[in-house]
Amino acid sequence: MAERGRKQLSREVWLDEALRALDEGGLGAVKVLPLARRLGVSRGSFYWHFRDREDLLRSLLDYWDTELTDAVIERAAELRGDARERLWALMQEVVERRQGRYDPAVRAWALHAPVAAAVVRRVDRKRLSFLKRLFKEMGFGQEQAEARARLTLGFMVTDHVLLVEEPSPKRRKLLRLRHRVLTQP
Repeated sequence: MAERGRKQLSREVWLDEALRALDEGGLGAVKVLPLARRLGVSRGSFYWHFRDREDLLRSLLDYWDTELTDAVIERAAELRGDARERLWALMQEVVERRQGRYDPAVRAWALHAPVAAAVVRRVDRKRLSFLKRLFKEMGFGQEQAEARARLTLGFMVTDHVLLVEEPSPKRRKLLRLRHRVLTQP
């Protein structure tokens, strides 16, 4: 319960804000006091959920993995329909909800931190494995499935960083075209 005007934030709120800070200012922006200021709370709120900054950083990597990989894959896997329809739903979700927006910041972090690099490798394996499985279900052989999975992952990880603004109908039309190109034999 909140005490007399004090906000009580969940662990997820802290992690969401830490992801935004990472995206906006790099790893140096993910610090306790600046995050507390951004959230309008004291540092005590932070220590309710995390031992220290290192705990936050480890938790942040796990959160990125769980929320922006495992949960997305799980939703796509649970959909009814064939593999093409599930891939379309996955592509729509990732692009329209901008779920790859934190990937560049996490990947930049991984260039200099072995712990982050290990998580990025794990995430890439999971994402590629799921995508390959979809392409195999569509009837593609091992090499074709691998190539198409890599193209799909590359597109989904980097599409939102392009500084090209386009109206939603055009973005959706281009997404549909990419899907068609990737799934045609």
